[in-house]
Amino acid sequence: DDRQVRRDGKLVLWEPLTLDATHLAPRACLGGARAIATVAFLAPDAEAARDTVRRLAPEGVDWAVSAWDGKLVLRAFAPDAQPLKHALAQVLHVLREGAPLPRV
Repeated sequence: DDRQVRRDGKLVLWEPLTLDATHLAPRACLGGARAIATVAFLAPDAEAARDTVRRLAPEGVDWAVSAWDGKLVLRAFAPDAQPLKHALAQVLHVLREGAPLPRV
């Protein structure tokens, strides 16, 4: 995955990610997690949401949250997709200030 976010033509977030577990034991790659997600939230006040998002981490889902310079990035890992999907819906609800999620 190679995610680039530009604002007014200027690169503000670049996340190249390569996962190759062909030569690794299953536990060595992502601690055995089968579901992973990254949320990148770019807004002038993104840092203000960091502590709230950190507190939303449910049991069974591991995540880390960083925030700097108008960006908040969350990386999450879980043994299955369902608890991760539920947790991310809560995070997006908070970041979108209660606005409904778009239908996908």
